Amino acid sequence: MKCTEIKVKMALSKSGLEYVDYSLNPYTGCSHSCIYCYSPYVIKRDPQEFWNNIMVKVNLPLILQREVKQVRGNIFIGSVTDPYQPCENDYAITRRSLEILIKNKIKFTILTKSNLIVRDLDLLNNYEHAEVGFTLNTMDEDLKSILEPRSPEPEKILDAISRVKVKKYVMIAPLFSTIENELENMFDIFSQLGVNYVLMDKFRYRVGMPESLKKYFYKNEERIKILALKLSLEKKLPVYFSF
Repeated sequence: MKCTEIKVKMALSKSGLEYVDYSLNPYTGCSHSCIYCYSPYVIKRDPQEFWNNIMVKVNLPLILQREVKQVRGNIFIGSVTDPYQPCENDYAITRRSLEILIKNKIKFTILTKSNLIVRDLDLLNNYEHAEVGFTLNTMDEDLKSILEPRSPEPEKILDAISRVKVKKYVMIAPLFSTIENELENMFDIFSQLGVNYVLMDKFRYRVGMPESLKKYFYKNEERIKILALKLSLEKKLPVYFSF
């Protein structure tokens, strides 16, 4: 994996996501190499390039410092990248961005599937307007190694979740083929770790993706909704769907 420095003209972009006003993506590309990821297709970049050459927006904190004065609303960090790329260890673009947002009392949500976020809990755990999300789709290591070959092990993500003291959620998206057998155990674990709510979304096929991908994803959406709602009531853990 390579880290390539680039400069940008804008840090924030208007978001098309529901309940989100702005998006902030400290990097372009993502080393997790999730083969179902829609982001390369959204930004029209070759998936191999997207996974193996991470663009580091070296001047983003400087631009953000200027733009944040005009922000009216909330910010979602990590809509088309994971803000905790391996490059973050050296560049700290995400950490510096968090410092700016906190200093300016901006409400934000950050989403990751990396345990590197633990480094920044000294900032996040002391800021009441922060919300922290983790993507965790399976506890099955074999399946994970196929679909998310370079993302951290589930145990590392669960440890990171346990350390977050502000509002936190788990994103299960997309729904892997194993989800029906795994969901009760996952809800049990999330409940024990103090997760505030769970978000779920289905696999969304994009033109250009291999057709063979489809076999790895759950297809009976109504069935999984019924199961998730049942578990939500039993575990007193709210669940929301994007399908």
